[in-house]
Formats: sequence, structure tokens, C-alpha cells
Amino acid sequence: MTSDPYTELVEFLSRKFDAIDRRLDAIEQRLAVLEVSHEATRDDIRALAEGQTVINARLDRLESRVEALESRQDRFEVETSARFDGIEAGMVRLEARMDRFESETRERFDALDARMDRFESETRERFDALEARTDRFESETRERFDTLDARTNRFENNTRGRFDALEVRFDRFDVDFGTVILDHRRRLEALEGSGGG
Repeated sequence: MTSDPYTELVEFLSRKFDAIDRRLDAIEQRLAVLEVSHEATRDDIRALAEGQTVINARLDRLESRVEALESRQDRFEVETSARFDGIEAGMVRLEARMDRFESETRERFDALDARMDRFESETRERFDALEARTDRFESETRERFDTLDARTNRFENNTRGRFDALEVRFDRFDVDFGTVILDHRRRLEALEGSGGG
């Protein structure tokens, strides 16, 4: 081993021993603190030993209460188990009823669906027939209205012609009647002028 590695080793070991010394000092300080704490702990332990008797008595009472609670818990578990068994049996019955209801409902819906298909088919056929009848009625009605319109036009034309002829005749009568009235008026005046004689 050369001097340089030896020096390095010595320095390394010196640093390690210094660290160990520092740790030992820290441990000694902690031990001193622990000794003081140990004395205080001894007093605490005495107090704890005295209190443990009281705690043991309380624990005994607590244990008897826990046993009573366990007994009640056992009874509660038995009762609860019986009630849950009853509920489970009720659920099984309810599920069976639900299965029957679902099956019956499906059958009724299938029957209703079939009826709906038949009703839809029949309704379509009736609407088709009604639409055909409506088309025929509309066509016949249009023809009758066209015929009636033509008859009305002829009647209107004939009536207008007859009213026109009647108006011409009335005009002639009016002129003739006016002449007769005028002639009668002259004759009345002549009679009045002659003194009624």
C-alpha cells in the first residue's frame, strides 16, 4: 500500500470515527434525557398500577355488559335471520308472480298487436273503399253540377229574354195608357167647361 492510499484510508477512517463519536455523544445525551424521563415514567407507572385496579374493575363490568350485548346480538341475529328468510320467501313468490304477469302481459300484447294489425288492415281497406266511393260521388256530383249549371244558364237566358219582351210590352202599354189617360183628361175638362151638360 502506497502512502497516498494509506493517507486516504486514514482520513476516511478518521472521518468515520468522528461521525461515530458524534453519534455516541448524541446517544449519551439522549440516555441522560431518558434517565430523567425514566424516573418520571416510574412515577407514572406507579400511578398507572394504582389506576389499573380501578380500570380492571370497570373492565369486568364492561365485559359483563358486552356479554349481555352479545347475547342480545345473538337473539337479534336469529330473529333477523328468520325475518330475512321470510322476506326472501316473499321475494321468491313475488318474482314468480312477476314472471307470470310478464308472460300474461306479453301474450296480451301479442294478441293486441295481432288485433291492431287486423284493425289496421280492415281500416285501410275501408278507407280505400270510402276513397273510391268519394271519388265516384265527386265525379257524379261534378257532372250533376255541370248539368245543373247548364240548365241554370239556359233558364237565366230564357228568363232574361222573357223579361226583355215583357219590358217592351210594358213600355208600349205605358205609352198607350198615357195616351188614354190624356184623352180622358181632355174629355173631363171638356165636360166641365160645358157645364156638366
